[in-house]
Amino acid sequence: SFADARTMTNEGINGERRPFQIVIATDRQLPLGDIVDSIILSTEGTGLLQGRFNGTPLVSFHLMLRGENSIRILEQNDRHIERLQKAGVNFTFEECYSSAGVSQLTSARECALQFIRNLSKETSPIILWLDDDLAFDSLIPVNGKIKLCRPWSFFHEIWRYHEIFPNVSIGLGDVTGAPPLPASSTLHTNMVDLVANLRCSP
Repeated sequence: SFADARTMTNEGINGERRPFQIVIATDRQLPLGDIVDSIILSTEGTGLLQGRFNGTPLVSFHLMLRGENSIRILEQNDRHIERLQKAGVNFTFEECYSSAGVSQLTSARECALQFIRNLSKETSPIILWLDDDLAFDSLIPVNGKIKLCRPWSFFHEIWRYHEIFPNVSIGLGDVTGAPPLPASSTLHTNMVDLVANLRCSP
């Protein structure tokens, strides 16, 4: 509920809950407008984005771009970045460089890992390492139809999860229908599972 979310936000402002650090690394044009919309709309009324602990925002967003189009991508998203900052989020950006001879995906992951390793441990932020096309929304049934909504604050859900499972160091979220591997590999796994099921095999 909003009351619970506001209570959690106040606890974050008082230093009783860890702040959030969003990290996205990419070498391609990303739907930053959709991501920003989802961050702002899913937390509306909770006070989270305006929250500060010791003058530092409760939510920070670090965008890492690599490749020759980095500055152009940043310039094309000026308006979205400004909206995010006006909402209260601490936005930072860097061009990242990594090992030669590796895939683009591996390179982006290297950049993100390096940034995360160098983060200050003083505030012990909860790190949200996200894909470059992931927004904080969900498809839910509304009046017999499927609708794209933001039914809850993802951030407050993570705070709640951390409260229940304080010893969990890493949580992996799933994105249905969008595995980070070739579709043929997913299909192969599904077919193997189906055949095993039909034959009553392990």
